[in-house]
Amino acid sequence: MVFANSRTKVQRIAADQQSGDPRSVHRYEIVGFLERRRLANTKRADVIAAYLRNTIVAPFVYILICPLVMLDILATLFQQVGFRLWRIPQVQRKEFVIVDRYRLDQLNLFQKFNCVYCGYANGVIAYAREIASRTELYWCPIKHEKIAGDPHQRYSGFIEFGEMRDLQRELQLRRRDLLRDGD
Repeated sequence: MVFANSRTKVQRIAADQQSGDPRSVHRYEIVGFLERRRLANTKRADVIAAYLRNTIVAPFVYILICPLVMLDILATLFQQVGFRLWRIPQVQRKEFVIVDRYRLDQLNLFQKFNCVYCGYANGVIAYAREIASRTELYWCPIKHEKIAGDPHQRYSGFIEFGEMRDLQRELQLRRRDLLRDGD
């Protein structure tokens, strides 16, 4: 007999055990068995549902490795050529692309693989963003008219939109500061 309310079930089992009736022990075992079986079925259903969700989404997640690798290569080439010519300090890729969580013993093989993927993906995006922010600071350090959702760290120092008096002088000052950061 499985009770819908767990508090009622606990009270009923306690009362049966106090009565000394030998059938109460048997009833307790049946209730326990049925409850464990219900939980096992629920867990099994949850595992199957999670597996199906992950299987459906996985191709969309892992196909992004191709554009991420291309972004990594092209951003590196861009800064190797452009930053050298403009004398902008190079972005150190190793400071952004950090892949180390796979060494955690608590993770299974699948989790370790996902940690490598996420560490690489987020690192490459942060690396490319830093390259883009230095490029923007060099070429066009002017804030947008509309507020950007998540601007990079240099954005707050940009020239306000519409404040174009002495634009060329302001550009030269910001470029000099950027180039000085590399010394």
